[in-house]
Amino acid sequence: MLRDSIGQPLGGVLFAFAAAAPFLLDGASFLLGVMLLLFPVLRTLRTAPSGPRAGWWPMVREGIGHLRSDALLMRLALVLGALNFFTMSLGVLMVLYVVQWLHLPESAYGFFLAANALGGVVGGLGSDWVRRRIGVLPGAVAALAVMGVACLLLGGTRVAVVAAVAFGAVGFGIATWQTLITAFRQTTIPTAILGRVNGAFRLLSVCVSPFGAITAGVVAKYTQVNVPILVSGVGILALTAISGGPLLRMGAAQPAA
Repeated sequence: MLRDSIGQPLGGVLFAFAAAAPFLLDGASFLLGVMLLLFPVLRTLRTAPSGPRAGWWPMVREGIGHLRSDALLMRLALVLGALNFFTMSLGVLMVLYVVQWLHLPESAYGFFLAANALGGVVGGLGSDWVRRRIGVLPGAVAALAVMGVACLLLGGTRVAVVAAVAFGAVGFGIATWQTLITAFRQTTIPTAILGRVNGAFRLLSVCVSPFGAITAGVVAKYTQVNVPILVSGVGILALTAISGGPLLRMGAAQPAA
């Protein structure tokens, strides 16, 4: 939450003053984290694990095996992978979109990040209300639809205020989806293997992100910077239409957590 509400806007502001500043600050934060982990006082606080320790490869296989055996979790991972593929266009092109498409100064990029982060905060805080009103999976499917419409609006407008609202709606949809699906995994996966299954879930859903970034860059090079965002909107809405019904049916057939 702090990363989205503070880190991203701060990065945008720093980038406007010096392009290297956010990268230097990010590197320094990782270095600080390593130093804290190696600090002798913290090292003595570690507790020895109880019982025999399993090797990392058997744990990986166990997580992947459970994910493959659960059709609903596997479908959610595939949907998230497709979503990550489409939304990477925003991650790699947003700076160019603000400067070249909206013709705004570089400093405005920080305000767009702030709008996206604000939408994320609202989505995260409101996800419990969504869960109670319409349910976890219906709420997640609705969040997908919100993201698709917002991307279409973002790619089709040249009005800065409208674009900022649309980018905020994207953040709202992403945060709502992530919160609901994460809570769903935590309540349906056995606690003993939760970390292993979550690792397999994230690996499957994130591995396509670099290909999404490359595709968005290639499309933008040969068209305009807003076109990949429009394509993302169409793709996310198609993903919603294709996967929404099966997800809802599979969720309805599963015992309540």
